[in-house]
Amino acid sequence: MEAIFGKKYKFEASQNFASYMEAIGISPLMRKIAQGMPIYFELREEGDDYIIRSVTPFQDILVRFTSGIEFEQRTIDDKIYKTTITVDGNTLHETQKYGNGVTATVDWVFCEEQMKMVMKVGDIVATRIYRAFNDE
Repeated sequence: MEAIFGKKYKFEASQNFASYMEAIGISPLMRKIAQGMPIYFELREEGDDYIIRSVTPFQDILVRFTSGIEFEQRTIDDKIYKTTITVDGNTLHETQKYGNGVTATVDWVFCEEQMKMVMKVGDIVATRIYRAFNDE
């Protein structure tokens, strides 16, 4: 796990992401924007907490969490949902609970060369691949 902290992962490929976003209630306009947006992620550890940094051309988002503790987050179109992220080796298991009764899961699998997200809601499965890069 230590080898992946502080490493940056840049978006490379996606499958079925629009269907996933629709199922969790993201508006059509925001789905269109999110699909084409360049983004990268970085995972850091600070004491008992973890920080996921998501960087897009529009904003820099920091999500601070303690493994296994529920907290509130916002979707890209500003809807509040409850999420719990549990750290298991090089994988983050995330459960998202939306106000409309929908529950989704996201597995963030970090490796030295890539990060793969597998997102599930109902019978919809989406995958996004991010490649490790060095911006020096």
